[in-house]
Amino acid sequence: MSTINLSQSHSMGTSAARTAVEKVADQLKQKLGADYHWEDDTLKFDGGGASGAIDVQPEEVHVEIELGMLLSAMKGTVKQQAKGYLDQYLK
Repeated sequence: MSTINLSQSHSMGTSAARTAVEKVADQLKQKLGADYHWEDDTLKFDGGGASGAIDVQPEEVHVEIELGMLLSAMKGTVKQQAKGYLDQYLK
């Protein structure tokens, strides 16, 4: 297994950042079939060969993605796409 860790600063506040992270999770669901749920301010997801968590803080979001064996070979691409989603949805 391979792990991706990302952090993204934002100035949206926790509530708006949670809404933005939910949009990212919807993308994960559409593209990978990943299920997700919230535990406090952390969105946890699993499915499509990846699992992980997106922790929403007042000024920053932390992402940890555990890639299964098949996606591990595409770690660079997955990391780039995850970073792109964060850049798109978190301002």
